[in-house]
Amino acid sequence: MLHLAPAELIRDTIEGFNIDTDLDTIDRINENLNILINEREEILKIEQNQLKLLSDQLNQNSLNLNSLENSNNRLEIKSSIKQNQSKELSINKNLRELTTQKQDLSTSLSLLLDEFNELNIKINNLENLKKIDELDEMDKNTLKLSIYEKFGIKTNEKSELIIYNKEKNFNDYLNFGDEKLSDFFISNYIWDKIE
Repeated sequence: MLHLAPAELIRDTIEGFNIDTDLDTIDRINENLNILINEREEILKIEQNQLKLLSDQLNQNSLNLNSLENSNNRLEIKSSIKQNQSKELSINKNLRELTTQKQDLSTSLSLLLDEFNELNIKINNLENLKKIDELDEMDKNTLKLSIYEKFGIKTNEKSELIIYNKEKNFNDYLNFGDEKLSDFFISNYIWDKIE
């Protein structure tokens, strides 16, 4: 793997990112969001139909009440008034339940949209990482140091490389700021020490 150019190594690493699970999650969120929206619309239609039915009944009862008021039968009038009052209470109760359901659905929708936006941001970040084709323009020494760091090679404030070989259990130092040392020499020296 070290025989590949550094830019190819980084491209291979970036291609290894797996965003399929995030895309699947977004698809599931969209499906759930559509299901919630459809259920909400169906519930609202049902409740609106019930509300219209109750409103029609109320109107009918109001008409009946008016006709009863013109009659001499007081007991029937009182009974009708009580029925209308109970229906009005029922309508008010249904309205409160509809309002509560609407608020619950709005809250669920808001949470799902927040989660959807967060996942979109994550996907955009991952896609931005894939677009790092400017690696060829990076300083060769910096690129090499970042790759070597993955193999346990660190730098310190004195422009030295600290090479640690776990198998041989030793540390070695190399002054990479010395202009007398070529990139080829530095690469071979490090390779020899980590083998």
